[in-house]
Amino acid sequence: MTLKCRQPYFGSARLFTSNMSDLNENKIIIEADERRLRRFQILNILLGLLLAAALIVPGFIFRDMAPVLLLLGPFGIVVLAFWLWTVPSVFIMRNPVKRIEIFTDEGKVRINEDIYDLNSKVVYFELDSGILRCLPFSCTRLTVTDAEKKTIKTYYTGSGTNKYACEIRNNIKKNLLIFDENHKQISSEEKIDDEYLDGFGVVRIEFPAANIRNEFYKEGALILGIGVFAYAFSFLPESVFMEAQSLYSMLGFMRNLSYLVIAMGLILSLVFYYCYRKLARKIEIRENSIKINDEYYLKEDILWISMINSNKNPENTGEGEAWLMVGSRKTRQRFYLGQARNTKCFEPRRKLQNALDYFFNSKYD
Repeated sequence: MTLKCRQPYFGSARLFTSNMSDLNENKIIIEADERRLRRFQILNILLGLLLAAALIVPGFIFRDMAPVLLLLGPFGIVVLAFWLWTVPSVFIMRNPVKRIEIFTDEGKVRINEDIYDLNSKVVYFELDSGILRCLPFSCTRLTVTDAEKKTIKTYYTGSGTNKYACEIRNNIKKNLLIFDENHKQISSEEKIDDEYLDGFGVVRIEFPAANIRNEFYKEGALILGIGVFAYAFSFLPESVFMEAQSLYSMLGFMRNLSYLVIAMGLILSLVFYYCYRKLARKIEIRENSIKINDEYYLKEDILWISMINSNKNPENTGEGEAWLMVGSRKTRQRFYLGQARNTKCFEPRRKLQNALDYFFNSKYD
């Protein structure tokens, strides 16, 4: 049995090297004006409340003179719901990002006064994505979590739509998140060498099936639950609303909207079920073969191997599902590798990526 030796490196071809030139420096500094971040956030929150009021209030005041204004009410309720959902997060404004220092040689990161040693503890740096970045009055965050996905600390990074805040977050992506991912990449490569020797020529990878299901229940199934609740709420009797007849008249609109939400929830559930059936629960990689669940592939029969959404990519939102694609002389198969944003899947996917590169470099794309 021969052991391949590779030198650790920054900027693997499968990582995000376009913005990595700054990492040649011993120290990278990112600074933010906290007052400027807060000012725009407070203005956005006030505008969000005024917009909700402008859509809801005229319909109640002038419902007899101009009933058409009632049509604006449902949109106002949606805006108000998002506003109420977002406003509690203003408490994170008490701990804004002021200064980030990245010590590239030492593998350490300082955020404000907090120091994170990436050599001694596994931590993840995550920026808010999805709808939080789109709402004009949202508060976005930089969250530091541990290996168990428990929040260590949260830092305020400004409004989702503020230009200055976007520049700060882009700078964090360009430097902090990419540095963190490359640092974990090096550690993973070194573990492959050790496991190859200790495991008698085999590298084993397992994906957390229970956690992947729970992630779907927390996020994907939530849409279906909201739709069912709205549908049930729309059947409340007229007597419950007493004098608020205009509100009762909106229930028909809510019921029609709930059909759409329930349909979306069912589609997401079916898509997840289809993906989960193809989950790569256990993978064993040897120098001359790969075993994925009960599927066995000889190296000589494999034409190509590729991974989709396999990296925790700071350059995009990390949405979607991750897949392993295997093309052999007999068949083409794909295996599910969990949600792209699922932190519990980051390390197994990273380990899989490095093992494939280690043993199947000429076939792994």
